Amino acid sequence: MKPGQMVGKLALVALTVLFGSQAWAQEAEGPTGGMSLQDCIDYSLENSPEVKNARLDVKSAEYKIKETTGIGLPQIGLEGQGMRNIDVQKQFLPANAFDDSAPDNVVVPLGFGVDWSSQMALNVNQIIFDGSYLVGLQASKTYKELFERSEKQTKIDKAEAVSNAYYAVLVGETRLELLKQNVIRVDSILVNTKKMYDNGFAELLDVQRLTISRNNLSVEIGRVEDFTRLNKRLLKFQMGMDLEDEITLSENLESFVSSIEPMNDVALNPEKRIEYQILETQRRLNELNVKNVKMSYMPKLYGFYTNGFNNGALGFGDLMRFGDWQNYSYLGVSLQVPLFSGLQGRNQVKQGQIDIQKNENDMAMFRQSVALEADRAQRDYNNNMLAMKKAQENKALAEEVLRTTTVKYENGVGSNIEVIEAETALKESETQLLIAVYDALVAKTALEKATGQLLD
Repeated sequence: MKPGQMVGKLALVALTVLFGSQAWAQEAEGPTGGMSLQDCIDYSLENSPEVKNARLDVKSAEYKIKETTGIGLPQIGLEGQGMRNIDVQKQFLPANAFDDSAPDNVVVPLGFGVDWSSQMALNVNQIIFDGSYLVGLQASKTYKELFERSEKQTKIDKAEAVSNAYYAVLVGETRLELLKQNVIRVDSILVNTKKMYDNGFAELLDVQRLTISRNNLSVEIGRVEDFTRLNKRLLKFQMGMDLEDEITLSENLESFVSSIEPMNDVALNPEKRIEYQILETQRRLNELNVKNVKMSYMPKLYGFYTNGFNNGALGFGDLMRFGDWQNYSYLGVSLQVPLFSGLQGRNQVKQGQIDIQKNENDMAMFRQSVALEADRAQRDYNNNMLAMKKAQENKALAEEVLRTTTVKYENGVGSNIEVIEAETALKESETQLLIAVYDALVAKTALEKATGQLLD
């Protein structure tokens, strides 16, 4: 692979990370006091806007429970009104009720009331029994549970994103260190070649070829440094950290490479997956919805109490004489018995039962998809692990080839081109190894997520 192609691939991977899929470019070893992967994950779970919003949804659900509970508490209100009877409403009575001599078939209109009236009352209402209210209490608690599980899913997704970004920074920093070592080697060869050229044992073309290789390395270092800065900003973005804040990593890539081991016959329990638990909660909400519709056919019993005062007067000023206000009060119960509602409830129950069946179908399909996802994740992980092992072998071989060709060239039995080709092959093998390491680490995280072990 040519240097330009190699950098191009690095750029492609870095941009892929930026948009949330695969990527790489991070540091080999952070200074003492830097952040470990777990530190970054913990930070993101406290500061990431997505996690904060999920946490606020849970808090909102807690208030929803309190709101629903409050419906069952006494509802107390104070009511007052004043009224000007512009035209007093008439009542129709038989005329002979007031005049015995009046004919039986004569009805006369009479106005009962005064020009001004007022009223003040304290009203108290209390649920004694309402099945829908009891179901609503259950539903509000299940509603909160749904958001709690959604919050956990958000945290799992965030932990995966932060892990991949962290690996990317480690890979990029390691790449920079390797490129700097490449520069040291090429500089050493270039110095020796210049000496050989000055003494007539090498051609100017040999010096020029090595100079070109050295310049290409400088350009590549600059590009990888840019990608590494970009991926550090991505890591901070995923963590919810200010992009201008400084961050250093305390772990190196080798500490993660040592944890990459074959995984066979991984334990698979779909019920451990948060997505399955969310489906379960949604099913319970649908069941409660059906129960609520059925409860709407049950009788409802309410208690009420009112204590008030009213007054009537011929003038507005007379309403202010509080001594004329008359007290009244009453206490009672109200019973509501639904008899027929046009079969609306029956059809609502049928719809709710269909939603429950759909939930069960989704859960069954998820069990199957989890098995496929875990199988694919395990195969991807093992294949990437094997690719990493082969890349390690290729790097060791490339190092030996470079050592041999360098010795041959310095002893006058090899060519300058062989040295440059060997140096390029080593650099390419290092890049391929880092890509394989990143792919293996990402696949390991995906496998842990697929088996419900990420943030378990």
